Amino acid sequence: MAACLTCQNTINHSLGRYVVSPTTSQADNGSFRANVAISSGSGSSSHHRVYRFSTPFSNPRAAQLFAVTLGSLHQGGPHFLKDFS
Repeated sequence: MAACLTCQNTINHSLGRYVVSPTTSQADNGSFRANVAISSGSGSSSHHRVYRFSTPFSNPRAAQLFAVTLGSLHQGGPHFLKDFS
């Protein structure tokens, strides 16, 4: 995977007991990649999962939408995201 040149933060989304935090990163070749962090709990009982997707996008908005959509699927269980990472 190409190195991240820029990472663009976006707005966090609360979905039930999860907080979905999508970001995009730009690869060396100019394409954009989707990343999403999914958090639950607080303090010492917090849990975080970070997914980096290899699908290239031509613009950051498309990558962000992809990350939010797949992060939303996490409510069905993390096994849904394994097919996309």
